[in-house]
Amino acid sequence: MRLKGKTAIVTGGGRGIGKEIAIRFAEEGADVVVADIDTIGAKETASEIEKKGVRIIPLEIDISQSDQVNRMIETTVKEFGKVDILVNNAVYIKKMPFLEFSEDEWNRIMNVCLNGYFLCSQMAAREMIKQGRGRIINIATLAAAIAHAGLSAYAVAKAGVIAMTKLIGIELHKYNINVNAIAPGPIETPLMKKVMERFSGEKKMPGMGVIGKPQDVAHVALFLASDDSAYIYGNVLSVGGGFIGEGIMPEK
Repeated sequence: MRLKGKTAIVTGGGRGIGKEIAIRFAEEGADVVVADIDTIGAKETASEIEKKGVRIIPLEIDISQSDQVNRMIETTVKEFGKVDILVNNAVYIKKMPFLEFSEDEWNRIMNVCLNGYFLCSQMAAREMIKQGRGRIINIATLAAAIAHAGLSAYAVAKAGVIAMTKLIGIELHKYNINVNAIAPGPIETPLMKKVMERFSGEKKMPGMGVIGKPQDVAHVALFLASDDSAYIYGNVLSVGGGFIGEGIMPEK
């Protein structure tokens, strides 16, 4: 088991990619904190993980609020004694034309998708430094590199996540903390329904011609969380099935 004895926090772990990462980590022996603003989703994920024979804590957390992030870290340390792995995966998306974006919606997306990642990373890193090692994995998106109409705030926030990954990846490596990011392409989640509809029927998906599964991202997250990635830091790994090569995104 590649993560036996480790403690992992997965934000946005109540569904989709975050849920699969939490389950995959548990299968490899990690104790897991499932943090999500959706209490029901967090508890459902926790219920599945309990069957893996590891310890699990579901937490209702809004990562845009520093006091709640602090509570998440304190709870993890209190219950498990340490924080070995942090996966920043929580997300808030609002799709609308750039000229119609309200300031409130723009700020909400930035607060969750960028500021929240900063808060979680900083507080977790402080604990990791105490134990002399750690792993931080940020879930970004290929939309940060390929323009997707209507996702301006989300794309800008995730581009910021990529820049942050590179910068703190260099800064924190001296503490034996590896920071990397995963940039998923088309993954079969509710957020990808529009893409799947566009390429249904006779139309062919770009790249490999198939939509990826949340498990595809979870496998890469496991690699970055394990000792196998010891010489990788400040990097962004694309999980898009060749999608970025063709650069096709839906217009609507």
